[in-house]
Amino acid sequence: QLGTTPGTRITPQILLRKRIFLTAFLAASTQYSIWLYQRERAMAVPVGADIWNFIYWSAITISTTGYGDIYPKGVQSQVVAVCELILGWVYLVGLLPSIITQAASSKGETAIPTSSERDPAIRPALVRAVAAFRASQQPSGGWRARLIPDLATTAFAYGAMAHPQFRDAQVDRLLVGRRKWITDEGARHCADDPVGAFLARVSIKGTADGGELDATVKAAEGVHAPEEHSSMLLGIYMEALGLITPSVFISLLPVDLPSWDVLYGPHWGTYAVISRLLKANDVSDEDTVQSCITTLLSRRSRAGSWYGDVLLTSAAVLALSRLNRAANVQLAARVWLLDVTKSTPVDSGLPVVRGLDTWDTALVLWALLASDVSAPFVHGGLEWLASKSVSGEAGDIAWSWSEESNVICCDTSSLACAAFARGDVRNVSVEAKRQSCIELLRSVRDENHRWPTFIYGQAGLHHCPVISARCVATLGLSGSSRRLAADRILGDVADSAWTSEWFTEGAITEGLVLFHLASSCVDSSSAGRKVGEHVLALSKHVEESGVEAVSAVILALSEGARYGLIDASSAEAARRRLVGYLLAQEDGGRWGARSIGVFGFGRRYGDSMFATALAFRALCL
Repeated sequence: QLGTTPGTRITPQILLRKRIFLTAFLAASTQYSIWLYQRERAMAVPVGADIWNFIYWSAITISTTGYGDIYPKGVQSQVVAVCELILGWVYLVGLLPSIITQAASSKGETAIPTSSERDPAIRPALVRAVAAFRASQQPSGGWRARLIPDLATTAFAYGAMAHPQFRDAQVDRLLVGRRKWITDEGARHCADDPVGAFLARVSIKGTADGGELDATVKAAEGVHAPEEHSSMLLGIYMEALGLITPSVFISLLPVDLPSWDVLYGPHWGTYAVISRLLKANDVSDEDTVQSCITTLLSRRSRAGSWYGDVLLTSAAVLALSRLNRAANVQLAARVWLLDVTKSTPVDSGLPVVRGLDTWDTALVLWALLASDVSAPFVHGGLEWLASKSVSGEAGDIAWSWSEESNVICCDTSSLACAAFARGDVRNVSVEAKRQSCIELLRSVRDENHRWPTFIYGQAGLHHCPVISARCVATLGLSGSSRRLAADRILGDVADSAWTSEWFTEGAITEGLVLFHLASSCVDSSSAGRKVGEHVLALSKHVEESGVEAVSAVILALSEGARYGLIDASSAEAARRRLVGYLLAQEDGGRWGARSIGVFGFGRRYGDSMFATALAFRALCL
């Protein structure tokens, strides 16, 4: 509820309508009182007139119509009529445009201040995009995009759902379609995703020989970075199915596994819990088995998954099935997996996580509100987002990436704070949440002005330049502190090639960092100019990297030129060309996603809502 009182949101239009009704009622009451005192000397009215005749007269007068069947005769009545007529003109001039605007916005046709004067072709695309945002909004008020499918995740989920105790006619029908996709994609991605291709073959055949596993591990070393620990997925899957020996399983695990909770937080640390559980089962260490199961069950969400993560939930189900423990927990998790499978087209695979609904919603609202789009469905999104806050260990309020996770995400939180500020939310409770979140975000900045992606307890993990730049732009830092942070982040990106694991395309990272920080730089900022020059160079061939990268570069070109960090004429020429690319890629107000980053274990992801929101924001500048 985003009103000044619970359940109410007072807008200027509502206030204006109330004033019209109040003025008309007061005028009617005044004329009636005068008439009662002066009778025919005050007003010409029908015989037997009462208060309703004067309400009728007042409505006709304030609407500036006037039929002449009732009219004032005395000076006092004429003064009241003139005042009401003047107020009627004032009110109607203010009310009619707001009614037209509101009617248009309810159809997704909100007036959008854009660069359409320079590029007339932009406006129709933006109108379609607003309509598409409205159409794709969930009944609850939020947004959730379908992420691109992942081969290894689909193979894990297939194995988890194919357990004999869970099979029925409905599950079999879903598995048939998934089996064909796994087979086809496994054959197609042997070279670029050897781990996923191997797991696809094993999930369908149910067997694998040692030579094939060794070849896959070697192939994965040439595709994935060591810190992605891609071979760990092979070990968990094969061990859960009883297809490898304990010694082979241990050889596939990272040496720092005992520290994963500290290094990566409880989400990724749960993979370590699963691994320890399987190892303890191999050596019949019942105390460790019980401890791992207790930890594992404590990290489930209310919906039955682990952090809304399809891959992690499938791994947990396979491990518990291997030990034949926690049957009810297995069943709840499989029902959750079945629900995810039902919501996915039968000729497609499953994503690594079910969705990024809280992040998607905050991103869409940021894009719409930063572009001055206001419509009833936008306020519905704000209400949904406000209700999805989570509490940190110290009682701090912030937001996670999904309603199925309770891990604080700095990116979602900064987007939410920006959306509530732009949305002019006047609810005391929501404003208290926003202020609490801002204080938390300010407290997790390190000495190098870097912000983490996630906050676990007092620890920040996965420091990211894009999230850091967004936090600087959102948190209302003082002038000198803001400039210092901007220069430090831009310097690290320019000189140290600080990149984001969430955005593997450098154009996305550099473009978004410069977009958020250009206004915080002085035009003499060497770091800002260096990043600006690189973004301008990237603009020459960025179309190869897709919509997300092109949109980020457009944003950077616009803001960089505005604040003197990029040559204005060069930036405008590049911007016009890239805008043409975005318009060509638009499909009914939407832009398609491609793989833009890595969740972990080399598992790539892409989010169509991110692509569409970013393209929309770029076209609005």
